[in-house]
Amino acid sequence: MPFSGADICGSVGEAGAELCARWHVVGSFYPFSRNFKSYGFLPERPYDFTDDYQDDIPYVNIMKEAIHNKYSLAKYMYSQMYKINATGGALI
Repeated sequence: MPFSGADICGSVGEAGAELCARWHVVGSFYPFSRNFKSYGFLPERPYDFTDDYQDDIPYVNIMKEAIHNKYSLAKYMYSQMYKINATGGALI
């Protein structure tokens, strides 16, 4: 199953700023990832963490860079998915 991934920041519960930022970084390398929360839980979008910092760097900036990384890899991911579809195998 080459097109798989995870719900960034988890779909249930609260991850917090640091875990959510780390999850965005790891998720930028997944073929599929999304920031998603189940009904009844507060959303944890990158812009919800503008007041949280790590070593004077806002967590929102870390998440923003991870999102830019994900989109910069999009063409590569799609070309690899095409190869996997033609020949079989797994992306990760």
